[in-house]
Amino acid sequence: MTIPIALDLTRLLGHLDVRVALHPKYADWRNLRGLARAYAGQESEARIDFDAALQQNQHYDAARANLAWLDACSGNEPRDNGALTPDWPAHVRFVAKLHGTGSPVPASQDRSKLQLLDDLLYAIVVEDWIAAETARDRIAASAPRLDELMRSVGLGPQAGRAPLLEWKALYRGNPQAMSLCHAAAEIARATEDFDRSATLLAWGAVVSLDLCAYGMAMAMHLDAAGRESEALAMLEEAVVADPHRASAHVALGYRHAAHGRHDAAIAAMERATAVAPRFADVRYELGLLYRDAARHAEAERELRAALGAQPDYVLAQLALGTLLQEMGRDAEALPLLQRVRRAGLRSADVELRLAAAHARLGHVNHARRAAARARAVARTAAQASKA
Repeated sequence: MTIPIALDLTRLLGHLDVRVALHPKYADWRNLRGLARAYAGQESEARIDFDAALQQNQHYDAARANLAWLDACSGNEPRDNGALTPDWPAHVRFVAKLHGTGSPVPASQDRSKLQLLDDLLYAIVVEDWIAAETARDRIAASAPRLDELMRSVGLGPQAGRAPLLEWKALYRGNPQAMSLCHAAAEIARATEDFDRSATLLAWGAVVSLDLCAYGMAMAMHLDAAGRESEALAMLEEAVVADPHRASAHVALGYRHAAHGRHDAAIAAMERATAVAPRFADVRYELGLLYRDAARHAEAERELRAALGAQPDYVLAQLALGTLLQEMGRDAEALPLLQRVRRAGLRSADVELRLAAAHARLGHVNHARRAAARARAVARTAAQASKA
């Protein structure tokens, strides 16, 4: 039986080469290509990508963990255990022993998701098929959705050796294989191969047990297939699977907002800010939602929080300046709008807002100059649209 990711690996690497060429300083693409290269047996090239991702973001735990995993797969003592989960250091030591010598017994009797995966991996490696069945049953019993997904890829009760070996070849001791499945599913969706996309997402879930990530990815899959109500249900399932993951609440909030469900969008974004209060984008989006709901004091609070987390956030400066101006607070709005213009956002709207603020504050000459700039920007835009 074909390894689920292997069928798409060459194509996936080509896709990632293009992404890295277009965005050479984007750590996520470097890390993902490094993982794909590792799965393709290109160890030295994989290390180059992981190192590059860490140079771009020294706190990138996923890349650091991938390097530790790659060390472990080579039978070496991992140089740096990363910090994906509290049990990751013990896990990579287990993987190192699995590829080296000695008896790799998982360290703890507390069966975390990672240890449940390692129980199954070890049983398959030593060909203890009864233990493999027991480990498979434990995983399936941990969540009804996991049982369903395991069955969908041939890993149901009394699964044969072929799908178990297929699972082992994809897992390899690294639950981040899920990200390769998600990227391959994205390629499949682009060609409207929705069956392949769904299968890859299922495999991603059964090698990671990450039902929150599965729910978010499956929502995109269902969206592409035109199944919006089911996509919403998957996002709701995702936030239940991991209520402490801000990205799931954000995705749910965006979906509600896009469909005009403003109260629900605000509630989702409020949960996201409670989980990740320093995420500037989340505070900014919540501020916009409050502004649209005419909850001005709360909108101001969130936009100021966004700027507190990221002082040079131009869109938050513009939103806060606009809000303050609409509230009649031109003296406070003016410096924000000026910062926006200095940052390079010189639209006709910004210039008109500057002109209005200067005029109301009695800055006659400044108001005239801003109004003239607005007319010039508008003329340039009109000429560009005719060209």
